[in-house]
Amino acid sequence: MSAELTIANDDYETLAVCHVTGFFAQLEVYRFKSQVEGLLQEGRKFLILDLLQVTFLDSAGIGSILQLRKECQHASGNLYLVNSATAQVRQVLAQSSLDKLIPTFEDEAEARRVMVRHYGLRTDLDEQTQPRLGGGQRVIDPDAAFEITPAIDLVLKRL
Repeated sequence: MSAELTIANDDYETLAVCHVTGFFAQLEVYRFKSQVEGLLQEGRKFLILDLLQVTFLDSAGIGSILQLRKECQHASGNLYLVNSATAQVRQVLAQSSLDKLIPTFEDEAEARRVMVRHYGLRTDLDEQTQPRLGGGQRVIDPDAAFEITPAIDLVLKRL
């Protein structure tokens, strides 16, 4: 697996899926920020960040994810995550409580279905399959997540 961070996007009107691959670390965060800022400027305010192929995540990566969430919400949108297959990334997400703050799924298709249904988005996505909740996946009320933010800040300061 490559250490370089790569990002590929799938666009669905106001929804975009960002497939992130490689090391999501301090030296690569600028590439990530410039690409997702472009999506927001194009009107993509609902984002799904697919971390399935991320092999390493550090505090700079966490900070950029939190900043992206804030920017999505400022644009009246939201951010969902697809969890990584890598134990290190899962551990960092859990220790930082990021997986509790941001709705996190094991599968991109499920994250898209839940986001489309929750926000009433119009896309060309196949919505025939019902979302399957459970199995360690968390779907939380995005508005309730604001109460967790001070706890996340405290955890990030400890990293």
